[in-house]
Amino acid sequence: MNTAQNMPTLKHVVIIGGGIAGLSTAWYLQRYVQEQNVEIRYTVLEAESTWGGKVKTTYLENGTAQPYVVECGPDAFLTRKPWAAQLADELGLSNEKISVQPTAKRIYILNRGRLDPIPEGVHLLVPTDIRAFLRSSLFSWREKARILSEVFIPARKDETDESIEAFVKRRFGCAASQKLAEPLLAGIYNTDISCQSLLATFPHYRKLELQYGSLIRAMRHSMTLMKPSADKQTESAFFSFQGGTMRLVEGLASQLEGQLLLKTPVKEPLAYQQGQYLVSTSIGILSADAVIWATPAYVTAKFLVEVVPTATELLNKIRYEGIGTITLMYRREDIPHALDAYGVVVPSHENRNIDGMTWVTSKWTHRAPADQVMIRVFFGGPQTRSMLFVDDVELLNIVCRELNDILSIDSKPLTYHIDRWENGYPQYEVGHHLLIQAIKNALPPRIYIVGSAYDGVGVPDIIHGAQRCAMFCLEQLKENYYERASTY
Repeated sequence: MNTAQNMPTLKHVVIIGGGIAGLSTAWYLQRYVQEQNVEIRYTVLEAESTWGGKVKTTYLENGTAQPYVVECGPDAFLTRKPWAAQLADELGLSNEKISVQPTAKRIYILNRGRLDPIPEGVHLLVPTDIRAFLRSSLFSWREKARILSEVFIPARKDETDESIEAFVKRRFGCAASQKLAEPLLAGIYNTDISCQSLLATFPHYRKLELQYGSLIRAMRHSMTLMKPSADKQTESAFFSFQGGTMRLVEGLASQLEGQLLLKTPVKEPLAYQQGQYLVSTSIGILSADAVIWATPAYVTAKFLVEVVPTATELLNKIRYEGIGTITLMYRREDIPHALDAYGVVVPSHENRNIDGMTWVTSKWTHRAPADQVMIRVFFGGPQTRSMLFVDDVELLNIVCRELNDILSIDSKPLTYHIDRWENGYPQYEVGHHLLIQAIKNALPPRIYIVGSAYDGVGVPDIIHGAQRCAMFCLEQLKENYYERASTY
């Protein structure tokens, strides 16, 4: 890490925000500059005392050689989207990667108080194994008939956006919307499916509908093409690290060569003077040729109000909601349930105080001693927002009652850890993709935005957005570009 003073002969990029978006952008800017032998330096500013933002892992001692490895934010990276795995390899973390355990490749749905597994062969919400789907106890025969009749529903031909709820009800019926789409698809984005944008969150569903006329037909065709050979091992859907997701952040921070400043918040709105952006921070004013905002949209909006008020107005249209988790540790002998899955999702019509749970030690190794289990419970979703404001003691009591009712756990946990992320999730509402395009069109030259509000809430999507942002910034600086350009 280089903390050298400003060198005015070099073009200077200031990256504001030291979460995974800001650090990844710095990494790819650094890499592209080195590959193209360009003289550009960068500074990363982070208001907090640690790097990583919501990608955070806590280690709790328990008197054994294996501490509890507790994820405070995301617990995994999707392998289908390769950008997180590629970054880990670039950082030399390949040997630390771990895959989800193969012993419990299923998820339960709480259905009328009982745990029903998601039918085998259901890809998110589309049944691809009809026989397994018909054997499922999750749906009535009438509901199964409606879902399978999707192959006869005419495709919608126009390209306008619609909500996830409207799309799923139109193609699969109400039961699929309530029992699958709401807890699974909306759960990923922590949003209400009646508002959640199809084109901003699951655009491939619309593409499959247009191409094949039916999602069931499309998925079965895709599964046939992708069927692995007998001698080829199926790739795990997710990966993490032995030491937790924080290892990706640590790998980035240790290998970035620019100026990295913790506890250095931006203090005043961005200013522009004589071709330079002036970033006012707690340690003084930094002059920048380009500024990359890797902060939540509402934070970015506050600091762009003087330079580009139109973008500020549009950024403030992106709503955020909070999310919380409580991770509990138990002795294995105190858990009557087999915990033979990755976890449980809870539809809103079950009227519970939690949104779901991950059975962490069923999903991952290296998270707790062998004779103990770790359960991570989620709250703060569309139907449990009030739980975010319950004090810790009452929260623990409520969650323990839910675990007793669902899993018959009547023992107290050995210990627990609570995380609350106020305004932690941007809401991808209908028309979101058009809003983001309008925001980028409104930005002046050499100001860029990157992060979960724009590129997708998953870490791989954020990293991919960082790649594009870094390359676009570099190309404009190489060309001395001072006029508005097409968005990245």
